[in-house]
Amino acid sequence: GGNHELYNFARSELAAHGLNLVGEGVPGAVPGAGGVPRGESCYCHIPADGPGGRWELIVLDAYDIACIGYPEGHPKRVQAELLLAERNPRVLVPGADWFHELPEELHRFVPYNGGIGPDQLDWLSGRLAECMDAGRKAIVLTHIPLLEASTTPKTVVWNAEEVLQVLRSADGRCIVGVIAGHDHDAGCAVDPVSGISHVTCLSPLICPAGSGMTGAATVECYDGWAAVKGHGVFCVESGTR
Repeated sequence: GGNHELYNFARSELAAHGLNLVGEGVPGAVPGAGGVPRGESCYCHIPADGPGGRWELIVLDAYDIACIGYPEGHPKRVQAELLLAERNPRVLVPGADWFHELPEELHRFVPYNGGIGPDQLDWLSGRLAECMDAGRKAIVLTHIPLLEASTTPKTVVWNAEEVLQVLRSADGRCIVGVIAGHDHDAGCAVDPVSGISHVTCLSPLICPAGSGMTGAATVECYDGWAAVKGHGVFCVESGTR
């Protein structure tokens, strides 16, 4: 789920309609259809092996720690509010310019972003280890981008460096790419440390009719590599729009 869903619905409402979005921990041992644990905030999906080899989709909850989606007083919301009060207290002032005289490296600390908690990071590490052991390749999906070069300083996971550290580990070698949204203007970059491609998709909301811009693509998985093929323009080079 993204911030626009969480502006309008509580996590419990979304979960009641079959979405994997609760945020009360990480997936349990009992999977649902297709290997997807039901009613949790992050999950994996392992398609049947085919001509394209062995693959795994790893879906992160980028609003695990957040000011939106949780009721007032919820521990994860309180944690988020304390973090923002420390890093960017102007967000607590009604009508204030959140970015006024704020150093660029702190631009990410605004209420429309979120963070990934330690339990989810541990779960991610475990998924990557299992993926490596099984000889699978992985694609990571996240609403909020993880690599600043693939987006802008204002649209990055709060603790992106912690997440990137997991992706850059030895087990992270199974990752072929990371696909994100959130930044409507899109972007793309390769992590110079891990070599992992990070793609931020264009938002269909800003694609004029007939322009050839769609924000839609198909991911084709082959043996050990994948290709993201746009239906029209789905991504642009970072900072070009």
